Amino acid sequence: SFACRTVEEAEAVLQLLTELNPRLPVGVAEGQVGEEEVYENERFIPTKGWGKQLLPTDRPPWGDVLGRGPPCTPDEVVLPPRCCKWLGEWRQEDWQYAVDFPSDYHARQERPDFVRRRRWVRRFGVAVRSTQGTVARQVASSSNSTPASAAVPKATVGQWEVQRHYPIAGWSSKLLPTDNPEFTAGQPRSKEMVAVPTGSAWASDWFVDKSLDCDKDGWQYSVDFRAEFVHANRRRDLVRRRRWLREHRPL
Repeated sequence: SFACRTVEEAEAVLQLLTELNPRLPVGVAEGQVGEEEVYENERFIPTKGWGKQLLPTDRPPWGDVLGRGPPCTPDEVVLPPRCCKWLGEWRQEDWQYAVDFPSDYHARQERPDFVRRRRWVRRFGVAVRSTQGTVARQVASSSNSTPASAAVPKATVGQWEVQRHYPIAGWSSKLLPTDNPEFTAGQPRSKEMVAVPTGSAWASDWFVDKSLDCDKDGWQYSVDFRAEFVHANRRRDLVRRRRWLREHRPL
């Protein structure tokens, strides 16, 4: 096994292990826990055939299942150092075809299909040891380079802001009666109504999450709330969303 270098890294690994296998014993947790995936995207161009010559409005040649970045090939994927390790080589699946990238995919190419994707997958394992009952306590006590503040790691809560575009009026927070975004289920009407988690105190103001594939203001655009979101506002897009985050610390 091998140890994590920071409290945040160890906490993330422990959370992943718990979600994937809640029966893992506290103290020793190691072995295979999941898969890393990358999607390869191509477009068909008449006279040229299939290739990476994508349109400016297309997703990158490489990315996740939704076409988000950072775009990297399988050989460029890096696991968290010293607490994760590969358990095999990359394996590529069969191509899936569609009319366009936001459309539904199918296994066999049909006449109107102009894009395709295939999934690359590789298994990874995690090894974490803790003799004090929690990974955070082990890392904090064994690393002289870890600052004292890291013993109380920060966490975040998120709140989606959604809008719809109307002719003449433009973008508005007023939605149609039929709009019911699944990703907003259970959240308050506005971020100002979000309560700090029990036993915690706010550690920051609200800020826009720009780690997603979004424009400079954090917005993602789509034809409908149930469809795929992209970072660029296309002519056919009628809805948009962006995620707000706020940090909190345990008391």
